[in-house]
Order: sequence, then C-alpha cells, then structure tokens
Amino acid sequence: MKYMSKVPFRMIFDNLAAAVAHIGSGKDRTLTEGFKQFVEHYGIEPVFCNTSAGWEKGNVECKVGYERRNMFVPVPTILDFYQFNKKLFECCEKDIERKHYQKKLLIAELFEADRQAMLPLQWSSFFVTP
Repeated sequence: MKYMSKVPFRMIFDNLAAAVAHIGSGKDRTLTEGFKQFVEHYGIEPVFCNTSAGWEKGNVECKVGYERRNMFVPVPTILDFYQFNKKLFECCEKDIERKHYQKKLLIAELFEADRQAMLPLQWSSFFVTP
C-alpha cells in the first residue's frame, strides 16, 4: 500500500486465522480484534471467500504461478535479502511494461487506473493495540 500511496476500498480475503475468529453461516464472519483495527484504520471493506470454494481464488493462484515461473526459476540463492528484494522489485517494475494478455493495454496503465480508484493512504502507522 505504501508503494501505491493508496488503499483499495474493497479487498477479498481467504478465511485466514489472522483475520477470521469464527466463520458463521453464509457470509457471516467474526473478525479478530487486530483485523478489525486494520480494516477500520485503512477504511477497507473486507470481503471473504466462501468456504470450500477453492475455485474463487483461481485467478490469484494463476498470477502467483506466473511470478514463481518468471522470477523464481531457477531457485535463487539469497545471500542478502535487501539486495534480493531490490532486484525483485526492479524485475516487477520491468514486468508491468508488458501488455496484459487479454486487455492489450500495458499492465502499468491498468495499474494506474486501479490506483486512481483507490482511497488515499493514511500516513499514520498501523499498530495493533493489545
């Protein structure tokens, strides 16, 4: 979020234990206190995937596979995480200059259109209070 200087107004989450204390019926979720503070701080509307519906995450899983194949094959040797992350960021910056496989626009253009629709980032740090 800091890189974009923006926050998505709606985010889709799996039912991760760090966010969901209890899964009720349908879309009913009891959120953990820390996650409630997180979404309130940033003004995010959380949306949760249905349980037992793995196909809902297929699009994201495909993108993870793309990144793995294109940025982590062969498996990198990491001697300095700062340098590795810097190189990985540069690789991502280069990758957004390609055209989207369906929309035929640069990924950078699509990213900027999404960024313009987001909420401004709250510059105060987020810390979970005990």
